[in-house]
Amino acid sequence: MATATAGLSDLPDDILRRILYFAPAKEAASTAILSRRWRSLWRTSGAVNLDSRSYAHFHAREFIKKTQAFAGDMPAALAAAEGPVIRKLTLHVEQIIYETNLAINSSSMLTSLLSSPAAAAGTEELRFVIADDDDGFHSRRHGRYGNMAELHFGDLPSESLRVLHVFNCSTLIAPPSPPAAVLFLPRLAELRLRRCGVRLADLRRIVEAAPQLATLHLECYHYTPMAACGIVGNDDGSEIGEEVVPSCYRIQCPAVTTLVFEACGDWPWKEGGLELDVPRLQYFRYKGLIHLQNRLSLKLPASSSNVIRTDLHFVHSDYGDEQVQVRFWEFIQSFNATKVMKLKLDMDFNNDHVAMAEKGELFCSNRLFYNLERLELEVPCEPATACKTCALFIANLLRCCPVLRDLHLKLITRPPRTNQTGIQARSDFDKSIDHFRNCRKRRKIVLNGEEDETYDEVSDIPGLSDHSFDCLKSYLRIVSLQFWMEEPNCFGVQLAKFFAENAMVLQEISIDDGNHKMREHVNHMLKRWVPAGSSKRKNLLTTASFRESRPRKRQRKD
Repeated sequence: MATATAGLSDLPDDILRRILYFAPAKEAASTAILSRRWRSLWRTSGAVNLDSRSYAHFHAREFIKKTQAFAGDMPAALAAAEGPVIRKLTLHVEQIIYETNLAINSSSMLTSLLSSPAAAAGTEELRFVIADDDDGFHSRRHGRYGNMAELHFGDLPSESLRVLHVFNCSTLIAPPSPPAAVLFLPRLAELRLRRCGVRLADLRRIVEAAPQLATLHLECYHYTPMAACGIVGNDDGSEIGEEVVPSCYRIQCPAVTTLVFEACGDWPWKEGGLELDVPRLQYFRYKGLIHLQNRLSLKLPASSSNVIRTDLHFVHSDYGDEQVQVRFWEFIQSFNATKVMKLKLDMDFNNDHVAMAEKGELFCSNRLFYNLERLELEVPCEPATACKTCALFIANLLRCCPVLRDLHLKLITRPPRTNQTGIQARSDFDKSIDHFRNCRKRRKIVLNGEEDETYDEVSDIPGLSDHSFDCLKSYLRIVSLQFWMEEPNCFGVQLAKFFAENAMVLQEISIDDGNHKMREHVNHMLKRWVPAGSSKRKNLLTTASFRESRPRKRQRKD
């Protein structure tokens, strides 16, 4: 401990001050015991971080005393800060299932903090977090134990605020519409709302009041009843009735470069759709029910070359919409100029998705993802028959990615769970591998589940092996294959063979099959798969070869 303290003390004041910038107020104040020098550094760091977890020593039944102690220490923490202004202010409140007193009073606490002269004068970063007993972000009790916290944007230090993070606040109340010449949030560059309730009309008012907004992060956004916000009419002055369905809300985002729209699954139908005008968008992430993506549309320039990375995660829905497949392809077609794409399909994967795209000629003439250099694709591939559909989908994507250089495929053929039965099954499988390697005769498992006697042969993949692709001729250099195998089959080996034979400039193939040692099947076949006269043969055999990714620990998901 003495050595570590001495090492920190040797750091320059600026670095120590930056470290203390992130420390909770109570812990930061206690550093004076270790060093008088640290006391002055903390006071001049420009940050006050108030965290109720620093009061965990109170017994659960003493939640009133805990609230009083936490609220009573706030003025002292503000007074301890030296300097004319507080640049960063954090209020982190734990909402335990059996003590909601802190969360109920959190809104008034924040209002009191923001009314202090030091905070009102120049706070640039504000973080208001209400975390429940399940860490605040993954709780499944949200519907049962909602909090009553509110955030009035009229109370914020609007002139100086640059960063605003609000987590788990039930109601956000937008500022009144200012005169045309007045900007309410002129410097706000980053807005993160996680598990917050806000109407789309209020969201539009907030975003349009921040012309410099570059990062807009909406996660687990949910609907707030209009009555809860004190709203008695629509934006156009018309009365609100239960049967009134507002039209699509359009929000101008002239400076937004990063947009996240994630897990907003309870978007109410009566709120209408949302269109975001994002001419400067560079990064976009979407996660949600596949039938809800048609409620969100992005208005991009005709040549959306600014979009560098796109992460799309579509979740299965039982909603019976025959047009889901059409909307799916129309949605991803909006990002045809992206350079990096991560596409995850958490849903039933069948021929309809592929057939719908082929019917619309989206995959013709390499015109879908003409600029894509890196693709990460995660799709379910449960039964042996689904491998055919998966292979066809991969083939279609390769066809419309003519300059693809880096391809990562993750095929989910079993749930990522680890239990004692699974461990024993893998042990038995490893033993069978040893026996398998010592046998000259080997069996192959073809895509339709039928077995055949052969000698070290791996069959081609129908729908994939009989096509040529532009990216394989001169661009594709790195291929990563990852599998969760419910029942061992040779689809992964077939894919490895396909890329080894057809990717002319291939430098590396990475295989992670859940510790099933697929590499031991593949390595000895490498010389036969790579053509003798190919320029890549030397690189693969002497430089990269086939490597097996380090087995990953699998966490059990509830």
